[in-house]
Amino acid sequence: MIGRMRPLSQSSIVPHLRLATFLLAELVIAAMVGTGPSPLHAQAAAPARQEAIPIEFAELLLGSGRGAQYLVGEVSPRLPGADTLAVGARVIGSVVASDRIETALAVPQPVAEARQQLEARLLAAGWTQRPEPTGPLERGFLPAYAEDPNRGFCWPDTDAQLSATVRKSPTGGAYLVLQYLAPGDGRTCAAPRRTERPPGSELQDLMPTLRPPDGTELTGGGSGYSGSYAETSSTAYTELPPRELIAAFVPQLREQEWTALEEVAGNAIATVFARKPRDNGPELLLWVSAYRIGVSEQRLSMWIRL
Repeated sequence: MIGRMRPLSQSSIVPHLRLATFLLAELVIAAMVGTGPSPLHAQAAAPARQEAIPIEFAELLLGSGRGAQYLVGEVSPRLPGADTLAVGARVIGSVVASDRIETALAVPQPVAEARQQLEARLLAAGWTQRPEPTGPLERGFLPAYAEDPNRGFCWPDTDAQLSATVRKSPTGGAYLVLQYLAPGDGRTCAAPRRTERPPGSELQDLMPTLRPPDGTELTGGGSGYSGSYAETSSTAYTELPPRELIAAFVPQLREQEWTALEEVAGNAIATVFARKPRDNGPELLLWVSAYRIGVSEQRLSMWIRL
Protein backbone atom coordinates (compact mmCIF):
# COMPACT_ATOMS: atom_id res chain seq x y z
CA MET A 1 0.00 0.00 0.00
CA ILE A 2 2.96 2.28 0.60
CA GLY A 3 4.81 3.21 -2.55
CA ARG A 4 8.07 4.53 -1.22
CA MET A 5 9.76 4.71 2.13
CA ARG A 6 12.18 7.29 3.43
CA PRO A 7 13.57 7.95 6.90
CA LEU A 8 11.86 10.51 9.07
CA SER A 9 13.98 13.54 9.98
CA GLN A 10 15.38 12.89 13.43
CA SER A 11 16.26 15.20 16.26
CA SER A 12 19.97 15.46 16.78
CA ILE A 13 21.37 12.86 19.16
CA VAL A 14 24.66 14.74 19.53
CA PRO A 15 23.44 16.96 22.41
CA HIS A 16 22.20 13.83 24.19
CA LEU A 17 25.62 12.22 23.85
CA ARG A 18 27.29 15.40 25.02
CA LEU A 19 25.04 15.56 28.05
CA ALA A 20 25.96 11.96 28.84
CA THR A 21 29.61 13.00 28.54
CA PHE A 22 29.22 15.71 31.15
CA LEU A 23 27.17 13.61 33.52
CA LEU A 24 29.45 10.59 33.30
CA ALA A 25 32.52 12.75 33.76
CA GLU A 26 30.83 14.41 36.73
CA LEU A 27 30.30 11.02 38.35
CA VAL A 28 33.88 9.95 37.68
CA ILE A 29 35.33 13.15 39.11
CA ALA A 30 33.00 13.09 42.12
CA ALA A 31 34.02 9.54 42.86
CA MET A 32 37.71 10.50 42.65
CA VAL A 33 37.27 13.47 44.95
CA GLY A 34 35.33 11.47 47.50
CA THR A 35 37.57 8.40 47.42
CA GLY A 36 41.25 8.88 48.06
CA PRO A 37 43.98 6.29 47.39
CA SER A 38 43.80 3.22 49.61
CA PRO A 39 46.53 2.83 52.26
CA LEU A 40 47.85 -0.14 50.32
CA HIS A 41 48.53 2.06 47.28
CA ALA A 42 49.45 5.36 48.96
CA GLN A 43 52.49 5.98 46.79
CA ALA A 44 53.84 9.23 45.40
CA ALA A 45 52.79 8.35 41.85
CA ALA A 46 49.20 7.50 42.76
CA PRO A 47 47.76 11.07 42.98
CA ALA A 48 49.33 12.05 39.64
CA ARG A 49 48.00 8.91 37.99
CA GLN A 50 44.51 9.53 39.36
CA GLU A 51 44.63 13.17 38.28
CA ALA A 52 45.22 12.06 34.69
CA ILE A 53 42.20 9.76 34.62
CA PRO A 54 39.48 12.38 33.82
CA ILE A 55 41.45 13.85 30.88
CA GLU A 56 42.29 10.45 29.39
CA PHE A 57 38.78 9.23 30.07
CA ALA A 58 37.21 12.19 28.24
CA GLU A 59 39.68 12.15 25.34
CA LEU A 60 39.65 8.42 24.67
CA LEU A 61 36.16 7.30 25.66
CA LEU A 62 33.87 10.33 25.52
CA GLY A 63 34.93 11.68 22.14
CA SER A 64 36.04 15.20 23.11
CA GLY A 65 39.34 14.88 21.27
CA ARG A 66 42.86 15.84 22.23
CA GLY A 67 43.74 19.45 22.88
CA ALA A 68 40.49 20.33 24.65
CA GLN A 69 40.51 22.09 28.00
CA TYR A 70 38.30 20.67 30.77
CA LEU A 71 36.85 23.04 33.36
CA VAL A 72 35.17 21.18 36.21
CA GLY A 73 32.55 23.35 37.90
CA GLU A 74 33.39 26.36 35.73
CA VAL A 75 32.01 28.28 32.75
CA SER A 76 34.61 29.48 30.26
CA PRO A 77 34.97 33.28 30.21
CA ARG A 78 35.16 32.98 26.40
CA LEU A 79 31.42 32.27 26.36
CA PRO A 80 29.64 35.63 25.83
CA GLY A 81 27.33 36.40 28.73
CA ALA A 82 28.76 33.55 30.81
CA ASP A 83 28.15 35.26 34.15
CA THR A 84 24.50 35.92 33.32
CA LEU A 85 23.81 32.40 32.09
CA ALA A 86 25.21 30.72 35.20
CA VAL A 87 23.22 32.73 37.76
CA GLY A 88 21.22 30.41 40.01
CA ALA A 89 22.63 27.29 38.35
CA ARG A 90 25.00 24.57 39.50
CA VAL A 91 27.82 24.53 36.97
CA ILE A 92 28.78 20.96 36.08
CA GLY A 93 31.63 22.00 33.83
CA SER A 94 32.85 22.95 30.37
CA VAL A 95 34.82 21.47 27.51
CA VAL A 96 36.72 24.20 25.66
CA ALA A 97 38.22 23.67 22.19
CA SER A 98 39.73 26.16 19.76
CA ASP A 99 36.47 26.95 17.97
CA ARG A 100 33.74 25.69 20.31
CA ILE A 101 32.67 25.45 23.94
CA GLU A 102 30.24 23.04 25.54
CA THR A 103 28.92 23.82 29.00
CA ALA A 104 26.58 21.84 31.25
CA LEU A 105 24.48 23.43 33.99
CA ALA A 106 21.91 22.04 36.44
CA VAL A 107 18.95 24.12 37.59
CA PRO A 108 16.10 23.37 40.05
CA GLN A 109 13.29 24.47 37.68
CA PRO A 110 11.28 21.97 35.59
CA VAL A 111 12.08 21.73 31.88
CA ALA A 112 9.59 24.24 30.48
CA GLU A 113 10.38 26.90 33.08
CA ALA A 114 14.13 26.26 32.76
CA ARG A 115 13.96 26.81 29.01
CA GLN A 116 12.00 30.04 29.37
CA GLN A 117 14.42 31.44 31.95
CA LEU A 118 17.46 30.40 29.89
CA GLU A 119 16.16 32.05 26.73
CA ALA A 120 15.28 35.21 28.67
CA ARG A 121 18.83 35.34 30.04
CA LEU A 122 20.32 34.78 26.59
CA LEU A 123 18.35 37.69 25.17
CA ALA A 124 19.20 39.88 28.18
CA ALA A 125 22.90 39.08 27.76
CA GLY A 126 22.85 40.31 24.15
CA TRP A 127 22.17 37.13 22.17
CA THR A 128 19.59 37.33 19.38
CA GLN A 129 17.33 34.57 18.09
CA ARG A 130 18.76 32.65 15.15
CA PRO A 131 16.87 33.07 11.84
CA GLU A 132 14.38 30.40 10.86
CA PRO A 133 15.71 27.68 8.54
CA THR A 134 14.93 27.95 4.85
CA GLY A 135 13.34 25.33 2.61
CA PRO A 136 10.06 23.40 2.88
CA LEU A 137 8.25 23.50 6.21
CA GLU A 138 8.77 20.38 8.28
CA ARG A 139 5.69 18.25 8.83
CA GLY A 140 4.68 15.46 11.18
CA PHE A 141 6.13 14.98 14.66
CA LEU A 142 8.87 17.46 15.51
CA PRO A 143 11.04 17.67 18.64
CA ALA A 144 9.69 19.37 21.72
CA TYR A 145 10.57 23.04 21.64
CA ALA A 146 13.34 22.66 24.19
CA GLU A 147 14.94 19.86 22.14
CA ASP A 148 14.63 21.42 18.67
CA PRO A 149 18.12 21.40 17.07
CA ASN A 150 17.11 24.33 14.83
CA ARG A 151 16.46 26.53 17.85
CA GLY A 152 19.52 28.71 18.39
CA PHE A 153 20.94 32.16 19.07
CA CYS A 154 23.49 34.51 17.46
CA TRP A 155 26.04 36.87 19.00
CA PRO A 156 25.65 39.96 16.75
CA ASP A 157 29.13 41.40 17.26
CA THR A 158 30.97 38.35 15.91
CA ASP A 159 28.27 36.13 14.30
CA ALA A 160 29.10 33.36 16.77
CA GLN A 161 26.23 30.99 17.51
CA LEU A 162 24.84 29.06 20.44
CA SER A 163 22.27 26.31 20.82
CA ALA A 164 20.86 24.84 24.00
CA THR A 165 19.43 21.48 24.98
CA VAL A 166 17.15 21.35 28.03
CA ARG A 167 16.46 17.93 29.53
CA LYS A 168 14.75 16.65 32.62
CA SER A 169 17.07 15.63 35.43
CA PRO A 170 16.34 12.24 37.03
CA THR A 171 16.81 13.82 40.46
CA GLY A 172 14.49 16.78 39.80
CA GLY A 173 14.96 20.03 37.94
CA ALA A 174 16.63 20.19 34.54
CA TYR A 175 19.98 20.01 32.79
CA LEU A 176 21.04 22.76 30.38
CA VAL A 177 23.72 21.91 27.82
CA LEU A 178 25.01 24.89 25.85
CA GLN A 179 26.93 24.45 22.60
CA TYR A 180 28.85 27.56 21.53
CA LEU A 181 30.42 27.80 18.06
CA ALA A 182 32.96 30.57 17.59
CA PRO A 183 32.92 32.72 14.43
CA GLY A 184 34.94 31.41 11.49
CA ASP A 185 35.81 32.28 7.91
CA GLY A 186 32.64 32.13 5.83
CA ARG A 187 30.60 30.84 8.77
CA THR A 188 27.36 32.68 9.46
CA CYS A 189 24.83 32.21 12.21
CA ALA A 190 22.01 30.52 10.34
CA ALA A 191 19.93 27.41 10.85
CA PRO A 192 20.52 24.58 8.36
CA ARG A 193 18.33 24.39 5.28
CA ARG A 194 15.43 21.98 5.62
CA THR A 195 15.56 18.79 3.59
CA GLU A 196 13.81 18.84 0.22
CA ARG A 197 11.11 16.19 -0.10
CA PRO A 198 11.18 13.84 -3.09
CA PRO A 199 8.65 14.09 -5.96
CA GLY A 200 5.40 12.24 -5.34
CA SER A 201 5.25 13.06 -1.62
CA GLU A 202 2.91 16.05 -1.95
CA LEU A 203 0.40 14.56 0.51
CA GLN A 204 3.02 14.76 3.25
CA ASP A 205 3.11 18.53 2.72
CA LEU A 206 -0.52 18.60 3.92
CA MET A 207 0.27 16.94 7.26
CA PRO A 208 0.11 19.10 10.38
CA THR A 209 3.16 19.92 12.46
CA LEU A 210 2.90 18.54 16.01
CA ARG A 211 5.30 19.03 18.90
CA PRO A 212 5.01 17.10 22.19
CA PRO A 213 5.24 18.91 25.55
CA ASP A 214 8.62 20.04 26.88
CA GLY A 215 10.57 17.22 28.44
CA THR A 216 9.46 14.66 25.84
CA GLU A 217 12.26 13.19 23.75
CA LEU A 218 11.60 11.99 20.20
CA THR A 219 13.81 9.47 18.42
CA GLY A 220 13.75 7.34 15.29
CA GLY A 221 10.65 6.74 13.24
CA GLY A 222 9.93 6.72 9.55
CA SER A 223 7.42 7.73 6.91
CA GLY A 224 5.78 6.39 3.80
CA TYR A 225 3.32 7.53 1.16
CA SER A 226 1.30 6.58 -1.88
CA GLY A 227 -1.03 8.56 -4.11
CA SER A 228 -3.83 9.04 -1.55
CA TYR A 229 -2.24 7.99 1.71
CA ALA A 230 0.73 9.02 3.84
CA GLU A 231 1.96 8.12 7.30
CA THR A 232 4.70 9.05 9.70
CA SER A 233 5.77 7.80 13.12
CA SER A 234 8.21 8.45 15.92
CA THR A 235 9.11 7.12 19.38
CA ALA A 236 8.47 9.36 22.38
CA TYR A 237 10.14 9.01 25.76
CA THR A 238 7.96 10.61 28.41
CA GLU A 239 6.26 9.99 31.74
CA LEU A 240 3.00 11.40 30.36
CA PRO A 241 0.20 8.91 29.64
CA PRO A 242 -0.97 8.62 25.99
CA ARG A 243 -4.13 10.65 26.61
CA GLU A 244 -2.08 13.67 27.78
CA LEU A 245 0.15 13.50 24.71
CA ILE A 246 -2.89 13.50 22.44
CA ALA A 247 -4.51 16.28 24.49
CA ALA A 248 -1.38 18.40 23.86
CA PHE A 249 -1.75 17.88 20.09
CA VAL A 250 -5.43 18.90 19.81
CA PRO A 251 -4.87 22.70 20.24
CA GLN A 252 -2.06 22.53 17.69
CA LEU A 253 -4.41 20.84 15.21
CA ARG A 254 -7.00 23.58 15.72
CA GLU A 255 -4.39 26.27 15.10
CA GLN A 256 -3.63 24.59 11.76
CA GLU A 257 -7.34 24.56 10.81
CA TRP A 258 -8.01 20.90 11.55
CA THR A 259 -11.33 20.02 13.18
CA ALA A 260 -11.12 17.34 15.85
CA LEU A 261 -13.98 14.90 15.37
CA GLU A 262 -13.43 12.46 18.20
CA GLU A 263 -10.91 11.60 20.90
CA VAL A 264 -10.57 8.05 22.21
CA ALA A 265 -8.41 7.53 25.29
CA GLY A 266 -7.51 4.45 27.32
CA ASN A 267 -4.75 3.45 29.70
CA ALA A 268 -2.36 2.31 26.95
CA ILE A 269 -3.55 4.07 23.78
CA ALA A 270 -5.17 7.34 22.75
CA THR A 271 -6.29 8.58 19.34
CA VAL A 272 -7.75 11.74 17.85
CA PHE A 273 -9.60 11.81 14.52
CA ALA A 274 -9.72 15.08 12.56
CA ARG A 275 -10.71 16.45 9.18
CA LYS A 276 -9.83 19.47 7.08
CA PRO A 277 -11.87 20.65 4.09
CA ARG A 278 -10.12 22.02 1.00
CA ASP A 279 -11.43 24.37 -1.69
CA ASN A 280 -9.43 22.76 -4.47
CA GLY A 281 -9.64 19.08 -3.63
CA PRO A 282 -11.20 16.32 -1.53
CA GLU A 283 -11.45 16.61 2.25
CA LEU A 284 -8.44 15.47 4.25
CA LEU A 285 -8.85 12.90 7.02
CA LEU A 286 -6.32 12.51 9.83
CA TRP A 287 -5.62 10.03 12.61
CA VAL A 288 -3.07 10.74 15.34
CA SER A 289 -2.41 8.09 17.99
CA ALA A 290 -0.09 7.42 20.91
CA TYR A 291 0.26 3.97 22.40
CA ARG A 292 2.48 2.73 25.17
CA ILE A 293 5.25 0.28 24.25
CA GLY A 294 7.27 0.58 27.47
CA VAL A 295 7.18 2.11 30.94
CA SER A 296 8.30 5.51 29.63
CA GLU A 297 8.17 4.81 25.89
CA GLN A 298 5.35 5.42 23.42
CA ARG A 299 4.86 5.12 19.70
CA LEU A 300 3.42 8.17 17.96
CA SER A 301 1.71 7.58 14.62
CA MET A 302 0.03 9.90 12.15
CA TRP A 303 -1.98 8.91 9.06
CA ILE A 304 -3.44 11.26 6.46
CA ARG A 305 -5.54 10.35 3.45
CA LEU A 306 -7.79 11.94 0.87
